[in-house]
Amino acid sequence: EGRSYAYLNTIGSNRCGSFNYRDSNGYMLGRVTVHEAGHMFGLNHDGNSRAEYDSGISTYRWGPIMGNQYAGSRWGAQQVLQWSKGEYNGANNRQDDLAQIGRYASRRADDIVGTRAVAVGADGRVSARQNTGKITDRTDTDSWTFTIGGSGGRVNLVVDRTEFVGGSMLDIDATLQDSRGRQIARSNPVGDRRAYINENVAAGSYTVVIRGGAEGTPRNGFSNYGSLGKYGISGTIENVGPTPAPATPVPGADYVTLRGSNGQTFSGTRFGFLSDGWEPSYPSDTDVSVTFEGECELRWTSFDFEESEGCKYDYAL
Repeated sequence: EGRSYAYLNTIGSNRCGSFNYRDSNGYMLGRVTVHEAGHMFGLNHDGNSRAEYDSGISTYRWGPIMGNQYAGSRWGAQQVLQWSKGEYNGANNRQDDLAQIGRYASRRADDIVGTRAVAVGADGRVSARQNTGKITDRTDTDSWTFTIGGSGGRVNLVVDRTEFVGGSMLDIDATLQDSRGRQIARSNPVGDRRAYINENVAAGSYTVVIRGGAEGTPRNGFSNYGSLGKYGISGTIENVGPTPAPATPVPGADYVTLRGSNGQTFSGTRFGFLSDGWEPSYPSDTDVSVTFEGECELRWTSFDFEESEGCKYDYAL
């Protein structure tokens, strides 16, 4: 029937871990290998009050990789087996797996610092091969940007882990935000490792923010503690436009005019006009941010502002 085993704490020693297995399923062998490698890093079994190996939570298709990794086979392609620190209900092992592994191995560096533009084909297609990233820890977020031109368009994206089923520990949480950081849509479906964005949006600049997902609660479900791994973005983005240049303020004799359209933005702390040059019209050192949602002209004086007919914009002080 076949068994697998490894000696504890063999990483960094002259002892050798050993794997013995008999299984026709390559994915299963991968899960067993990860489990046994955990022992070599010094990890103990994750169980509960009734069993040495915890079998996970079927509702969320989740289980601890140092528990019963065979149990995940019944959950199909959307299963996820993760490193754990015993947050689930009834856990008998509070060992912090990632901290223990970190004694011997460092985490991979963050691959997306700041933002990255979504690569979109001429036909609007988004390929997972060209739009990939990885979540390296529970605080890591990846921001992907794009711009919709003209009269708007539809965004239809799927964010999915790119490593083999049972080998990737990533559950995906994705949010679509506008240029002001306001949430338009969010996806992290229960029992599904993928995230889906499917929205009609106006012209403007947008960001898809990707992070490791969590489902349910840490006791009945799982936190984002172990949601780590690689992902790819695929789908379509209609009517992709060039990134708008920032709106430019133009000083007049006793006012400042700000013209913008189609997602253009302006922000700063010196926005009004006084005789000695650029100074804030509003309380001293107030940050002003304006996002245009259509053709618009704003005229700021020292005390007030006027707007053109049909002006569409949003601003914050």
